[in-house]
Amino acid sequence: MLDLALFEKSVRRERQRRFRSALWLGALVSGALVAPSIVIVALNGVEGRTRLLLAMVLAPLGTGVLFAALTSVTRLGGSVLQQFLHPSGGASALAPAPVSQAEALAAQGRLDDAIDIFESIRVTHGESAVSLRSEAELMTVGGHHDRARELLQRLRQAGDATRRDELYATHRLIDLYLGPLGDEGRGMVELRRLADRFPGTPDAEGALAELQRRRALRTAIPERG
Repeated sequence: MLDLALFEKSVRRERQRRFRSALWLGALVSGALVAPSIVIVALNGVEGRTRLLLAMVLAPLGTGVLFAALTSVTRLGGSVLQQFLHPSGGASALAPAPVSQAEALAAQGRLDDAIDIFESIRVTHGESAVSLRSEAELMTVGGHHDRARELLQRLRQAGDATRRDELYATHRLIDLYLGPLGDEGRGMVELRRLADRFPGTPDAEGALAELQRRRALRTAIPERG
């Protein structure tokens, strides 16, 4: 399994780094806005030291407004791009596959019946990330590890799979290979994939740390012998 403590430390470091970067950027932008703020205050008839004090207040406020506007524009642009790449309208668009019936059967321990339901869903609705992810989770919990592995691999290749789906599938594959499947070689391959596909993220840092730890253990074992 992955070293969860290392992942938590990586997440904290990443959050601290981003917070420090945001503070520095905010300070730089605020400093750049001081002069324009002085001009604005002066145009409103404020004189003397009061002008500078008001400008010092307006500069960080303007920075906050600017950052909020940029964030809104970025999110809006992402939504527009998502709709362009994955339009929801049109005759070919399909609703999310109905997996609740299969989940209910699995909860009753009827995994074979649940598998049949998922197969019928694929025939009717096609293969989707939603159904693959749900089935993989149920098969993992039910102990059908080989089938879960196959489903997770297909999830990464699904036409509607997102980066989040890929990240989820890779994490679960690592857990399977390093856990019940007992295939450390494939597990290390997936750790390397995680680091390569999501560089600069806490997930990648944790994967690299786990790779380094396991390689060190491999080196240490022959020396002890």
